[in-house]
Amino acid sequence: MLLWLLIVCMTVSPAFCRADEFDVIDSRGVKATLSGRIHGTADNVLAIMQEDGALMLVPSAAILKRRQKEEFQPVSCTEMKSRLEKKYTPELSRWSVQDPYVVGLVLMGPLDKKGETQANLFLTKAVRFMQSVDEVFMRFAKDMGIAAQNSEFPLVMLIFESDAEFEAHANEVTGGRGLSAGNVSGFYSLIDNTLSIRMTECDTFEVPLHEAIHQQVYNRGVMKRFTPIPAWFNEGLATGFEGSGDKVSTGPNALHTRYALAAARTQQVSWRNLIESDEAITGDILAGEAYALAWGLHWLVVTRHKDGYVKYLAKLRTRDPLSTVTPEQRVADFQEAFGVPVQSLEQEFVKLLRANERKIMQQGENRFPVGILMTSQSLGYVKLQAATRADMGGLVHAKGELRNVSPLREMNFRVRVVTDAGTYAEWILPNVGSRKTVPLPGKLTDQLLPNARGGAGRTFTVKIDSTAAEVPAAGIRR
Repeated sequence: MLLWLLIVCMTVSPAFCRADEFDVIDSRGVKATLSGRIHGTADNVLAIMQEDGALMLVPSAAILKRRQKEEFQPVSCTEMKSRLEKKYTPELSRWSVQDPYVVGLVLMGPLDKKGETQANLFLTKAVRFMQSVDEVFMRFAKDMGIAAQNSEFPLVMLIFESDAEFEAHANEVTGGRGLSAGNVSGFYSLIDNTLSIRMTECDTFEVPLHEAIHQQVYNRGVMKRFTPIPAWFNEGLATGFEGSGDKVSTGPNALHTRYALAAARTQQVSWRNLIESDEAITGDILAGEAYALAWGLHWLVVTRHKDGYVKYLAKLRTRDPLSTVTPEQRVADFQEAFGVPVQSLEQEFVKLLRANERKIMQQGENRFPVGILMTSQSLGYVKLQAATRADMGGLVHAKGELRNVSPLREMNFRVRVVTDAGTYAEWILPNVGSRKTVPLPGKLTDQLLPNARGGAGRTFTVKIDSTAAEVPAAGIRR
């Protein structure tokens, strides 16, 4: 097996470009033949585009011979589906193909007859979602005067029923770089051009929408993969779209309540941080603040500085794949496009937030009720009310409900509320029907984790575990 780094790249070159064939040798002296289209070079590395959109970075010194081959032909959606089906096995995957989309459902186990019917309905909904994303994104591009094109390669979305399989897949694709897999709900990969999502997130399609916008950006010719596009621009654009279920309703021009509320509360990240570097967005610790500010910065420039936005995007599109840009150049490019210092735009944003404060707060109260925690994990969606009980020694009292968001099967669930003192409350919920909601009766966090100090807790977390109902509920107890 070649030891070259496998990544993905998109090019705006037409499909009729010729392919080349390369005889190469790796660091162990193993020879092989590769074929594909030259995408670019950097630092003595040749980037070779594969027919499925994958790009192999091969050191120039490792190429023994190069010769012209036949016309470059990207794979069809049918061929892409066949390749993926071999990887995930027909028994544990279901597929829907509607050009240019290939949507796959990777199962945790076999389905009964009812589950098969539900899987087909789910895949139909997923394809409809992808089509909705396409329509709204292309409308935004047209409104902004951004040239966009048809996708050269199949647009693949993989949906994983099992969180464990999703996280294994994420680690395989990313090599463990970026946010840790356990903290990722879904991602679009520049490595394999695939949109990968936990099924838990397909109840609302909020996370798939964000990642699908990235897929649109890099497959519609708006930007080239592996060019030094600032993360704030990339993520700010994606956070600008909102929807309800499989329908996408608004684009980056809308004032989005959740991000507006979060942006108003940021303390550790500034706009200049985002413009100079991607560090805050790509790390675990500051990502929450950074994403909120990325939305704010992008919303401001797309709504109030359209000419500068178009000029800035044009500058980004001139950059070559695999090239680098210094922090100083990133700031200079930004200020040249928008004609004002970063600080001035930040002050303008704060004024706009204050002018819309009443609207933001009212919408926030409707969408995010005070005192109610909502979280989705392991095919369970929990709404929880919790309060510290001073009359009970500072223990937390919690109650609420859990919904099985799986459209395919009954599930066993365990829900735990764990405090920072190591005390917890636990609910074991066997055989919860598909899409059914069950209560979490009121409980105190009066159980103690091993070696925990106990006593009053100041904070708490919610953890949801699950198994398919055919697995005994006891299997999730520890």
